[in-house]
Amino acid sequence: MNLYEHQSTWNENMPLRGFFYFSELYQQYLNGKNIKLTNEKKRVMVPFPKYVVFYNGTSDMPDRVEMKLSDCFLRPDREEGEPCLECKATAGLWTRQRRLASGGVLRREYCRIS
Repeated sequence: MNLYEHQSTWNENMPLRGFFYFSELYQQYLNGKNIKLTNEKKRVMVPFPKYVVFYNGTSDMPDRVEMKLSDCFLRPDREEGEPCLECKATAGLWTRQRRLASGGVLRREYCRIS
């Protein structure tokens, strides 16, 4: 299950927000398949989550930033290998296109076409 979000303001809470988004999406997924967890005795399999945020704000950010839901927990001593929801934020493409777009009409139109 892929979740893509456009974000114009950098926010360290993106993994936590993604967790809530996925919770709603998984509920809809299970409801659509008429699956009630309280009635199932076997393990219910769900699509693997992938959360990507496309950052297009004005702050100068690295091309890729990986944030983890586990970083939001009060227990910061997560052991290596413990599961977590990862949020991969991508800024590079949007930042480069914005710089190109500010260079005049021709370059701005090129950014829109490509």
